[in-house]
Amino acid sequence: MLSKASVYDPDDLSKKALYAQFNPNTLEYSAGANRYADKRVRDTGSTAREHLRQGDPTGRTGNASLSVRLFCHTYENESSYTDVRLDVNRFRKFLRHTDETGKTISPRIGFAWGTLCMVGTLESISVSYQMFASDGTPVQAEVSLMIMGDAPDITAMQSNYDKEAAVKKDPIRLAAEKLKDADWLFL
Repeated sequence: MLSKASVYDPDDLSKKALYAQFNPNTLEYSAGANRYADKRVRDTGSTAREHLRQGDPTGRTGNASLSVRLFCHTYENESSYTDVRLDVNRFRKFLRHTDETGKTISPRIGFAWGTLCMVGTLESISVSYQMFASDGTPVQAEVSLMIMGDAPDITAMQSNYDKEAAVKKDPIRLAAEKLKDADWLFL
């Protein structure tokens, strides 16, 4: 069964996830100290304030980032297409924004594909419109998302640990796994 990459709201799993039409061919992951976790706005010494990286609103995470490109395509033929911006705007709801009272809202976002899962905040979104219908309506877009949050490798490590534990319980499978790792000797 083909696994589809998805973007979802980790705080409300009853909401429908956004599934990728085409799975990404590249995921970029980086980790390091997040100096912006506790201070999201820096005073530049004047009345102007410079906004820095969003970071996790709780200030506990944000030491890793995941960049992913997703493709949206809505063109079927000259008489059957929709504006791809409708799909793109579904991702925008995860961006930091201000509500009616002036309070800053930093919604969390989740990304999952296979054994990789990352929950954090949407640092940035970049859209490249690549195809247009004859009336100028954009019908294809490449959407680049950068998510700041916890290290996504934790999920993969747990999955690999579970597989190793299952193999260790069965000595025949353990021997087969060891031989599989050494098959390059017999080339």
